[in-house]
Amino acid sequence: MSDMDITPELLNRYRKGLCSPAQMRAVEAWAERHEMVDDADFPLPGREAELEQEIWTSLDNYRQKPPVRAMHSRRWFTGGITAAATLVVAAGVLLFLYHGRSGKNNALLAEKNAVKAVWDTIKTLAGERRTVQLPDGSQVILNSGSELAYSRQFSTAARNVFLSGEAFFTVVADARRPFTIHSPLTQVQVLGTSFNMQAYAEDTAAWVTVEEGKVALTSLPYMQGARSITLIAGEQGVAGQSGSLRSRNVYAGNYHAWTRNQLLIQDKTLPETALLLQRWFNKKVVIDSNALQHERFTGRFNNPQPEQVLKAIAFVVKCRYSINDQEIHLY
Repeated sequence: MSDMDITPELLNRYRKGLCSPAQMRAVEAWAERHEMVDDADFPLPGREAELEQEIWTSLDNYRQKPPVRAMHSRRWFTGGITAAATLVVAAGVLLFLYHGRSGKNNALLAEKNAVKAVWDTIKTLAGERRTVQLPDGSQVILNSGSELAYSRQFSTAARNVFLSGEAFFTVVADARRPFTIHSPLTQVQVLGTSFNMQAYAEDTAAWVTVEEGKVALTSLPYMQGARSITLIAGEQGVAGQSGSLRSRNVYAGNYHAWTRNQLLIQDKTLPETALLLQRWFNKKVVIDSNALQHERFTGRFNNPQPEQVLKAIAFVVKCRYSINDQEIHLY
């Protein structure tokens, strides 16, 4: 496994003891190459807090610089995560390795050695949806262009899954084993509930909309000063790339209309609509006119077909369109 494969999520899974043996070896080899685990670099016993403070001070200095937007990738969880996030979880690995060597985190080491998780990754293509039954009986409906990773045998202490994309979760209640969903911008913790979560790597925010029950939504969970809010049925939480977090009352059923094969477009700009159509119809959507960039569209379609949707858009925003096997053009 090369350095390019060492993602923030992999480092965080290592810190939590959720990696496979091969992943553990890859992370430790990466850490060695980057001089993260040289004994001389670690403080004397009792200085862990000082080390952690130095890490966060460095990150605060980093965040004051102009942000550099990461290139989006189709690889698991690499799009939309800044270098600062990588530094945070790398720092967590450093502290984990230090604690392990000093014998101060035996419980975590025991869990790390005990977990022999085999991870399954489910992917959907554009235009495809799948229903996944998790080992605990929870159900996940994956929207198009999404990925879900989970252990075939959840830990006895917690149930962890990783999502890039959009999914509707119906979680089996189990107070002894919290259910946690990790995404590039957020972490969602639930006991038993149903809700929709949208967290595509290319999006600038993540949305969680609760149908039933209650969830805790945390923004940028791997950063210092991460914030959390509790959402109940009929509420939607929105987490931004900057760590912003807000909630509002909504009709939750609208946000998982896609599970009923309804395409719902709610006051979106034409570029936002184009991205949605790409995911829905598996065709590249190109807007050829600058005049259309700020036009907005609202519509609902049952069992939608491309021509049906494009005719409605053309009528509302006063444009034309062309369509072939691979592309849609609006002009």
